[in-house]
Amino acid sequence: MQKREAYRIVIADDQSLVREGIAAIINSSKDFAVVGQAESGDSMLELIDETGCDLALCDLVMPGMDGLKVLKAVKKKYPAMKVVIITMNADRGLFNEAVGLGADGYALKDDSSETVLALLRGVMEGNRCFSPRIQTMLVRSYGSEQSPAGLLTDREYQVFRLVAGAFSNREIADRLGISLSTVEFHKKNIKDKLNARNTADLLNIAHKYDVI
Repeated sequence: MQKREAYRIVIADDQSLVREGIAAIINSSKDFAVVGQAESGDSMLELIDETGCDLALCDLVMPGMDGLKVLKAVKKKYPAMKVVIITMNADRGLFNEAVGLGADGYALKDDSSETVLALLRGVMEGNRCFSPRIQTMLVRSYGSEQSPAGLLTDREYQVFRLVAGAFSNREIADRLGISLSTVEFHKKNIKDKLNARNTADLLNIAHKYDVI
């Protein structure tokens, strides 16, 4: 089977130390390759045109065009390109605005490197993925008494049903055509959203709501 090439990523952040640190984390994975770094929104748009990258990872606050303006411009010119916001700001209003403009993911700079990489993989596999802290914020705002179907994304609910069916992580990955790390990422988010400590708790919740 032919090996898939690494996804090409362009990063924009006006702080060089932060930008280089993010690039190092991304380049540590064989799934990704950073093909450009920008210190402003305007220079990021130029890099996107030059590199034809698969994903743009963009800070919100930058000189010139801010991250939201970059997101809007990229989605207008390249509708299929993935755009992920990475920021220190977990503000609900900014998050809603980014999602409304078409952001495919929303990561926080204090997320672990493993979380960021799993989020990027999930986005490239066609999912809309958010930082665990953002997920928790959403759960609290919607309330914790909803059924799993009301709290989980479509992909998370697919994973949840397979967990309820006693499928292993590997079996879930094979059935859904996603990576093992993405399954683990979804399971962590599912546990956070449903206030579950472990798989046994997930099975109890599945039984309570007749999830088969």
